[in-house]
Amino acid sequence: MENVKQYSLRKVFLTLMGMLFLIPIVYAQYPSVKFNHLTVENGLSNNVVNAVIQDSTGFIWFGTEDGLNRYDGYKFKIFRYDPEDSNSISNNQIHTLAVDREGNIWAGTKDGVINMFDPITEGFTYQEFKLVLMK
Repeated sequence: MENVKQYSLRKVFLTLMGMLFLIPIVYAQYPSVKFNHLTVENGLSNNVVNAVIQDSTGFIWFGTEDGLNRYDGYKFKIFRYDPEDSNSISNNQIHTLAVDREGNIWAGTKDGVINMFDPITEGFTYQEFKLVLMK
């Protein structure tokens, strides 16, 4: 009987010691996540953000009420409509964003125009779509 108690105590002791050694390993698996609240004070063009995506190179893109914003983790680059530049985005009010396999950014604007941003040239091409409703 005493042999069984000694065996049980040894088993409990070894189990507890094993668990103590695993605590740092389990704890190390939870990385701390840091969030930054980005606003116009940080360089965002407008605090009203309608769409957010991340491209394959790591840039985070924000579609706002005042332009398309590219964020590299440190600073913003803002793309806005410029009537003097035929390669600028068609409208500053961005409502939807998508990225394709080639890395192009697609932005849908308030006026129904779909803009394609080429990251190599940093220029836009766009196509206006007319919605036809059938009865």
